[in-house]
Amino acid sequence: MARRTREQRRQLMDRIEQGVPEGICKALKDAGYPDSMARQGWNAVPQKVMAMLSAKGRKLMELGRNLTPESQEHLVRGRLAHNTMIGKDGGAMSAKILGSDRRVNMFVPDSHAGLIVLNAPLRMVEQFERIAGEANKVLEGKTDEQ
Repeated sequence: MARRTREQRRQLMDRIEQGVPEGICKALKDAGYPDSMARQGWNAVPQKVMAMLSAKGRKLMELGRNLTPESQEHLVRGRLAHNTMIGKDGGAMSAKILGSDRRVNMFVPDSHAGLIVLNAPLRMVEQFERIAGEANKVLEGKTDEQ
């Protein structure tokens, strides 16, 4: 395992203190840490970096650690509802990013599943042909009346 330079630790500390809405993994990668280490999240943040954090950085880290998915959802919904009521978009982008966090995924459709039929049973094909034929008769009848 390669040793991290002082500059990499300082970059990581700066990113943490700015707040890391896109996640600690991105902050680690941006500071030059390898993907394997970045995937470990907060566990990969060196103790030297933690010691360098200012009081603000420690508060942000504690806030992120104590924020449950349920309270995160309520916070996002509350911010968006408040913005709607007052007619301003203050904090809307932050709320969107917070709601897009992988723990809550608020802005993802509920259903990702579709239905793909590779080989329909013969009975279904015959029924489809019957229904399609009836539909054509109805459409032709409407065309004749007009």
